[in-house]
Formats: sequence, C-alpha cells, structure tokens
Amino acid sequence: MKKKFFKVSNLLLGSLIAALGLGACKTAQQKRMALAYGPPPTQQKIGELVGPQQDDAQQREEMQKKEAERQRIERGNIKLVYGPPPSRYRNAVPDPDGIYDVVDDMPRFPGDVSAEDWIRQHLRYPAKSRQRLEQGRVIVSFIVRKDGTLDGVTVVKSVASLLDQEAVRVVKSMPKWEPGRHRGESVNVRYVLPVTFTL
Repeated sequence: MKKKFFKVSNLLLGSLIAALGLGACKTAQQKRMALAYGPPPTQQKIGELVGPQQDDAQQREEMQKKEAERQRIERGNIKLVYGPPPSRYRNAVPDPDGIYDVVDDMPRFPGDVSAEDWIRQHLRYPAKSRQRLEQGRVIVSFIVRKDGTLDGVTVVKSVASLLDQEAVRVVKSMPKWEPGRHRGESVNVRYVLPVTFTL
C-alpha cells in the first residue's frame, strides 16, 4: 500500500514540476521575443485584385511575400506590434514651461546648409571687436517652438559684449527651423548653438 502511495505521489509531484517548468520555459521564450512594428494585416486573399493596374501574378507574388514574412516572424520569436515604435526617450519630460531638452527627433535647420554655415555667411564682425582683437566662441541657447520659430535667445557662454550682441542678432535673424518631434508630435525644444568669431 505504501509503495503505491509513493508511486502515485511521485507521479503527481513529477507532473507538477514538469508543468511549472513548461510554464517557465514559455515565459522565458516570451521575454526573448523581439518586437517588430508594422501596419495591421490586410484581410485580402490570394487571387483578389489589389488595384486595376496590377495583374494576378504580381498580386500573388506580393501575397506570398507577406505570408513568408508572417511565417518568418512566427518562427523567429518576433512579436508583431502594430503602430509606431515606442519613444526612445520614455523618461524625457518637459520643464514647467513645456520645453524639452531631448526628444526623439531634435529640431533641424531647414535646407541643405547647416546652421553653423548659415551663421558664418550672415555674421557681421563688429569693427571695435576687430580693433581690440576680440575673438572666441559665444554659446547661444534658444527655444525652437512647435511652429519652428525661435524664441528666448540668450547667451550661455560669453566672450565680449559686442560679440555676444552680434551672436544674439544673427541667431534671431535665422529662418524658421523644422520643429522637434516627440512621440510623433511637434514640441518646444531648447537648443544650444556655438557662434564662432575668428580674426
């Protein structure tokens, strides 16, 4: 009787351990899953027309590629999440005035020319500063607003009063920037830019 009891209890204990182990393996497998972001799947079947300009062969080929990609995702432990990827800067929060220091897409100067090159082209070296042989790098801070306008231009690192004034003037005269974006929305971003004066 005791032998049967021990056999049954060992069998139950073994199956319980196996079930727990299987659950742990599934949890570990889920943790290892990578994330793939993309649009929601379409419900089109092979043979349905996508558009009048595409023939059946092209459409079948596209559907086969989609099916192969879906199978690759399932085999490769990749979880498909629909929608945009999460923010790289989850903890990026604005200051009390609603201004960010770091965002997903920082503001950019428009066009093919960099902000530094544009400043170099439009900078007017003060005559008195030339006579006094004043030179150096003025660091200017400003806010790129949601609409791309610049606001709150201030000198963070000063060189000389005339050079500081010219640095502020040239930054204020810049065209609208492409605003910074955070989690897909335009936001106010603080930006720092050097203005270099060399003789």
